[in-house]
Amino acid sequence: MAGLGHAYRKVHDGRPVMVAHRDVSPSNVLVSREGEVKLTDFGIARMAGPAHTAPGVFRGKEAYTAPEVLQGAPATAASDQFSLGIVFYELLTGRHPFHTEQDASAVAYAILTRPVEPPQGVPSPLAGAVMRMLARAPQERFHSPESLAEGFARWLAQVGEPATSQTLAAFLRGLGLPPPLSEQATASRPP
Repeated sequence: MAGLGHAYRKVHDGRPVMVAHRDVSPSNVLVSREGEVKLTDFGIARMAGPAHTAPGVFRGKEAYTAPEVLQGAPATAASDQFSLGIVFYELLTGRHPFHTEQDASAVAYAILTRPVEPPQGVPSPLAGAVMRMLARAPQERFHSPESLAEGFARWLAQVGEPATSQTLAAFLRGLGLPPPLSEQATASRPP
């Protein structure tokens, strides 16, 4: 979340550079071995200034798109937050909050019409934060990436889990993943 907040804070001549990423989805969230979470693929990000996308032209993945964007409104930081809420919901439950056995258009329809069920088996403060991210009305979501991050950090502090890149890196090491290819290549070279 810190990286996304950083991207929104970037300014040029006193004005924000990025308005919206427009493609927050699992395939664009990477975790380094050092425990740094990175949002990638800013190729369709909406930058400040004149719009380069024609009205009514869709960018991104429908299954991770905020209802207001599906209805033709411009993408914003709040719509990115909705998309991130879907990713978090999936991480917590193993399923998409608007899951359907049909195609992406059916998921988009579900996003527009179906209420979200709170994630089961998830501590209520955490479930509440995810549900707030998934609010249909953008003004009901967290007001900024920073306030979202602060909410999660407070919850982690309450449960005694520090929210640091070091703890995430330690968790990743504990998974027993193979070393990076660069280390494998170095180890296999003759002295």
